[in-house]
Amino acid sequence: MSGIGITAAGATSAPPPPPPLTAKVQWHGQTPLTVSSASGVAQSINSPWTPNVFDYLTSGGVPPYTDSTKVVNNPSGKLSIAAAPDGTHNTIAWSNFAINEVQSTDVVYTVTDSAGTTVTSTYTGIIVQRTS
Repeated sequence: MSGIGITAAGATSAPPPPPPLTAKVQWHGQTPLTVSSASGVAQSINSPWTPNVFDYLTSGGVPPYTDSTKVVNNPSGKLSIAAAPDGTHNTIAWSNFAINEVQSTDVVYTVTDSAGTTVTSTYTGIIVQRTS
């Protein structure tokens, strides 16, 4: 009987599978974003209450992760993702805006883990309008 106990105690089971890979993109800023220049980056016009940056949340899956962010549904190509001046976030950038021009876009965040699983998250409805 003691041999059975030793065998059972020495047996190892496979580790549990990792939790599912999840990703989320969030916009912390004004919408619509009102600007007064033809080109710029959103964080440069921030205030303490509206930092105008994206946050990315990733969990589960098998680290390490690779990720990317892009704008979609912006046929004019005047909106893009840019590094924020704070050096740690991304923000929205605009270029070649005429006075009273309004553009909108969605932002897609894609994450792939080291096991090859890919997930996406979309933030819809970023609006940039130039008023002067």
